[in-house]
Amino acid sequence: MEQELDLLELWDVIKRQWKMLLLIPLLAVLASILVSLFLIKPQYVATARLLVSDPSKSESVIYQQVANSPGLYILKLREANLSYKEEEIQKRTKLSYDLDTGIVSIQFTDDQSQRASRTASELARLIADLVTEISGMNNIRSVYDAVVPDKPSGSQIPLNAAMAAVLGFMVAVGLILLRYGLDRTLRTSKDVSEKLGLTVFGIIPFMNDR
Repeated sequence: MEQELDLLELWDVIKRQWKMLLLIPLLAVLASILVSLFLIKPQYVATARLLVSDPSKSESVIYQQVANSPGLYILKLREANLSYKEEEIQKRTKLSYDLDTGIVSIQFTDDQSQRASRTASELARLIADLVTEISGMNNIRSVYDAVVPDKPSGSQIPLNAAMAAVLGFMVAVGLILLRYGLDRTLRTSKDVSEKLGLTVFGIIPFMNDR
């Protein structure tokens, strides 16, 4: 006969394994911190800006389309000794167009601060030239090169540690439930009755020799 899961008994089993519930998440957090510090390279974000006159929504669409089409300017980047794959540029580049101020911001992320700055500045010029060529408008007033970032962007260590703690806790609970499900030990008279279908008439208590 299929046994029903006793939630109170299960909760008691989990409480008895509190050391595992603490140890596994703690090890997961420590591992995530070590990986974040020594294996994952810090990322630097550099931002170049264009100042345009008479900004328009239609022009902002052209800027976004050009920025999302690295095949249009990837050869020019390589000529400037900035070699990236197209999918890398799409992933690392972020463009925003402010209709109120006429400022176009081009952000680029790289694991080297100098290269992030150079690439953002070069992208700003290339995108500006392409938009001018496509739209026929020459309304770019100024180009501001990206400043070399002096520190990496926001650390991912707290987020990684939190995710590792949650994952570690889930793994610990899963292991406890697995051990509970595989455990066939008869510890009480209730276990004998439920698992073997036998009637218990008496219990011999354990006696310490001392």
